[in-house]
Amino acid sequence: MAAQVATGSGEAIEVEDIAVLSLGLASGAPQRQFNFSLADSPAYGGGYGETFIRAFIRAVPGQGPLPAAGQDALQVARMAEAAYQSNRTGQRVLIA
Repeated sequence: MAAQVATGSGEAIEVEDIAVLSLGLASGAPQRQFNFSLADSPAYGGGYGETFIRAFIRAVPGQGPLPAAGQDALQVARMAEAAYQSNRTGQRVLIA
């Protein structure tokens, strides 16, 4: 799907394969929408996932910094699990 996206400078550019993330916190709350394109990659997570894994592989033998701290990775795992739980139950899930 092609779309016109405004850059930070206001310039409109044509983007292929656009993904849209819409966030609404509660009924009647202001809505936020983020548009971004995903790099084409067969890796899990697309281009972003591939970049993360490559950085991790370089970091293990000490050839670069870790792409994320352990606490950050743990929080992401908690958020993903909460999203799955919320989807299953239809309820909001608080994250510690």
